This record gives sequence, structure tokens and C-alpha cells, in this order.
Amino acid sequence: MSPAGPAPAGAFLLPPRPEGRTWLWGGLLAGSLFGLGEILAPRLSGLVLPPRVAFAIAAADALAVATLAVAIDVVLRGLGRRPSHSELAGWMLAPLLALTAIAPLLPELGAEGGGWLAGLTIAVGAGLAVGGGFLASVMGGHLERAGRAVWGPLLWTGVAALIALSEAVRLAPLEPRRAVPGLVVAALVVAIGLALAIRSGASPLGGRAPGGPRFARAVAWTWLAIAAVALAPWLTPWLLSDESAPLPDRRCLVLVVMPPAGPDAPRGSEAAWDLAAGAGVRLEVLDPEGRGERSLLAPGREPPLAVSLAARGWETAALVADPRLGAHAVGAEHVDRRPGPAALLAETSPALAGAALLRRAGAPLLERLDLARPHRTPQELADSARAWLLRWRVSGAPRPFALVFDARVADAMPAPDAVAAAVEQLLAELDTLQVADRSVVVAVRHEPARAGLAAAVRGAALPGRPTTAGDLGRAILEVVTAEGTPDLADVVAPR
Repeated sequence: MSPAGPAPAGAFLLPPRPEGRTWLWGGLLAGSLFGLGEILAPRLSGLVLPPRVAFAIAAADALAVATLAVAIDVVLRGLGRRPSHSELAGWMLAPLLALTAIAPLLPELGAEGGGWLAGLTIAVGAGLAVGGGFLASVMGGHLERAGRAVWGPLLWTGVAALIALSEAVRLAPLEPRRAVPGLVVAALVVAIGLALAIRSGASPLGGRAPGGPRFARAVAWTWLAIAAVALAPWLTPWLLSDESAPLPDRRCLVLVVMPPAGPDAPRGSEAAWDLAAGAGVRLEVLDPEGRGERSLLAPGREPPLAVSLAARGWETAALVADPRLGAHAVGAEHVDRRPGPAALLAETSPALAGAALLRRAGAPLLERLDLARPHRTPQELADSARAWLLRWRVSGAPRPFALVFDARVADAMPAPDAVAAAVEQLLAELDTLQVADRSVVVAVRHEPARAGLAAAVRGAALPGRPTTAGDLGRAILEVVTAEGTPDLADVVAPR
């Protein structure tokens, strides 16, 4: 047999048909890119997801898209179809569109009065998603046979970015949650996705398969990006910290609100209180108004403590573990009352597909992942305090601060060991930022049996002997705003 002659001009080699593992890795890559967009979308609307919630949402998206991609491969093989790589890239739009249009409606299935409408909408959304994936695959096949490859990661990134933008609009505080219905968004993404498919292929294939191991490496890089986005709000201030930044010339205030005492308090609560109180002056004050810690934070008819300090130039903040409690209404300029994972998933599930998938998975999985809490843990609250303190430190303005750290939880008692560790981390952060020696730390807790508050003050001397919560609040304001450093010999002796 004579040797084959040179290939005709313009000829190219088609790559082999993708195997099953290529569909799996392609689905994981597309789903990971989709998850990356979903954890970025809340940032565009001003909502910061805790790392645990962000990782869970991204993982749910990746697993869902990969599962649907493998299912598409099985169905196509059953029909005797073996799509090319460019057709695979187009078919992968179907799971992305399905999650966008269907997943936010999954928690409504079975709901009284709205289940049938959700089911009908899901059926229409599924048909739209399959139709969009089919049209994109047909376009990809035509492009590949013409010698122009559709690069899947580029196509999936563009579609994921468009979906993330639409989700950010739905999460925006000034926009109704359902302002852009999922089906309309999916239809728009289908049209733009087809345009991206036409423009994304620009080089002959040359017989080289674009999937397989290269998809796996891309998945690893995508998850590094997911980790960076999830951890950035907590790492960025630390990376920017500068020990040479100016320090305030006035006293700072840290007010730690501890869980209440009483017969229902778990074992170890007294040890946690002793850690928070430290070597400070311990007082027991009455609460004639019966408002608990609010009697100290906002004494009588006077302005709240935070408002009085803000008027004098202090930077004020309140960090609340449970948004159901009222400590966030103390007049602070910055109020961090972010809900726990369960409430956060419920809040974002109308827009984020990953959050809706986690909610639909049920309570057992959420409890196993520690995402069934309506409140934040003491450790999460301590991490938020650390991030806020670091941002204050790198702001460059030597303004003193007043920080309320409220570790209470409604309808539950946090573990004393966790509370003690969070308080210890907070105090260590003050020392790290070189403001411990110029801070007044006040620990306070409600004692229902004595109809009053127990308080401990460290770092300053109190004028006189406060007898009520309101008097203690006014004394703290006087100490913090006083010029110079009081003589520690004037510290009030424990009662």
C-alpha cells in the first residue's frame, strides 16, 4: 500500500469522543464555576457569607451539576448518541440552567397552597433547560465540524457570571426578591450562552481532546478560588495589618454581654464568667427597670451609651450572636446582626440555587454539617469581632472604638467552653493590636434570681459605687471619656 499523501489544505483532526469520566469532571468544573459565581453574588449585594456556608453552597452546586451531567451522558448513550467535546460543552448548559430556574423553587414543593404552582414552574424550567442545552450542543457540533472548537470552561464561566449577576440583583436590598424570575433569567442566559458558544471557539482542534485530566486540574484551581473568596473577608484585614499604624489617644471600650446566670445555666458557666471577669472589679447592680443589659447600654431616658460615645468621636459597633435579641438596638454605627446558617440559607434560597438545594436536603444533613442553627456560634462571633477590629486597625484613623460583643442566644444556652474560648480570643486580639492597655473591658450578665446584673470592670477605676445598671452605664461613660489615666488605687472594691 502506498503511503498516504499530505493532508489537504484546511483539513483538521477531530478529537476522540469524550468518555464518561470527562462528563463527570466537566460537570464538576461547570458546577464549581457556578458555585464560585453564587458565593460572589451576595458580595455584590453587600452580604458576606460565612466560610462554612459558602463552602457548602459551592459543594452543593458542584455535586448537583456533576450528577446531572452524568445523567445526560447516560441518557445520550442509551439513545445511541456519542456527543463530541464541543457538544458536551453545550449540553453542560442544561444543568446550569436547570439549577438557575428550578432549584430556588424546590423548598416550595409540598407547601400548602403553592406546591402545584411550583411543580408547574419546575416542569417548564426543566423543559427550558433541556432545550437550551440541546440548542447549544447543536451549535457546538456545527462549530467543531467547521474546525472551531468550543472551549467549555470559557463558555461555562461566562454563563456562571451572568447567572451570578442576576442573583446579585435578586439579593439586592432595594430590589424585590422575585424582581427577576428564574425562568426569565434562564431564557436570557440561553440566548447569551448561544452567542458565547459561537464566539468562544477560535482555533482548529488539531485532534487534541480538551477534557479529561485537564478538567480535573481546572476543578482544583477553581476550588482554590472558592477558598480565597470564602476566606477573603476574614484574611484581608489581617494581611493589611500594620503595627506602625497610629493608636487612639483615648480609652477604648469593649462590653462583653455574657449568657445569663441561673439554675438552667449549663455546667461550666461560672468558669466562663470568671474568665471574662478576670481580675477586674466585680459588682452587682440592681435593675429596677427590668430591661436587663439594655438598662446599662441605654440608661433611663438618656441617649444610649453608643450614641453618646459616637457623638464624642468614638467608632461604635455591636456584634450580636442571635439577631432575635435586642442588643443591636443600642445605637451603634456598625451593627453586625447576621443570622445563623439556617436563617441565612432561608434568606438566600430564593436567589441562590446552592442554598435552596441545601434546604431541600433536609434537617438531618444540615445538622450534620452544623448548618441548622438560627444563630451564630461564639467562635463565629469572635471571628467577626477579630475581622472588625482588624479593619478598624488598618483604617489609619486613630479614633477610639466602643465594641459590644453579645454572646447571648435566645431559647438556648451556648456551650460555656465555646463562650470562654471566644472571650479569650477577643481579649487576645486586643493585646495583638496593642490596645489592651488602653481599653476598658466590661463583662456583664443578667442574674434573674437577684433581679439585677453582675458586672466586672477591668482597666479603669470607677467613680463612686454604682448601685443600679443605669448608674453603672453612666460611670462607664465617664471613665471612658475622661482625660488621662485614673489612679488604679481608686478602683472600687468588690461588694
